Amino acid sequence: MKIARLLLTTSVLAIAVLFAEPPSEGSAVTCPASLSYGETIDCSISAPGETDTYTFAGTSGERVIARMVDTSGTFTPQIKIYKPDGGLLCSAHGDPAETSPENNQCSLTSDGIYTILADDYNSTGTGNYNLHLLRTANPVNATQIAYGQTASGSVDMAAEYDAYVFTGAPDDEVVIRALDTSGGSFYPKFKVYNPDGTYAGCYWYGSTLAEKDCSLNSTG
Repeated sequence: MKIARLLLTTSVLAIAVLFAEPPSEGSAVTCPASLSYGETIDCSISAPGETDTYTFAGTSGERVIARMVDTSGTFTPQIKIYKPDGGLLCSAHGDPAETSPENNQCSLTSDGIYTILADDYNSTGTGNYNLHLLRTANPVNATQIAYGQTASGSVDMAAEYDAYVFTGAPDDEVVIRALDTSGGSFYPKFKVYNPDGTYAGCYWYGSTLAEKDCSLNSTG
């Protein structure tokens, strides 16, 4: 378990998300058939060329992040999200493989059941991985944080994002600080999103401390 503290030094609305480097390897588990917003799962690619399939229920206009991190083995994570009609919505590969909601790259186009495919980019490797799904507007299981408050949290799985929400207005100037308090292989990182889920243009990371001055552009 990696521990972090998050400090917001003004009253704004945003989402701050933190992530960790992969923790110690764990044993593979049976992969579920579906995934919910805010959920992180632990699965595996057990044979070269294997593709794991997941579904989730989405609503038109939602902006989503899907994040896949390998926790063992030798493979390059790849994720693709398909629309209810079968058309490709967005994709990413790398370590981690992470779809981006910036520029509407992963903005859902209709209500319905979406499909995530997770596999090895080269179709030759195997190993364990974590997969996380996040909605950037009204995130599930978000922690409310207020002006001047310091919140403590932990990232328990490699692909996990933790969401924090707070209230603000255009031109509010904020300082966001995320600090690793565990002393482990944890690199704090945050991004800020507007009430409608669009990217607010504020992002930073650090080896122990991530700190950034940000100017907001929306009310909420």
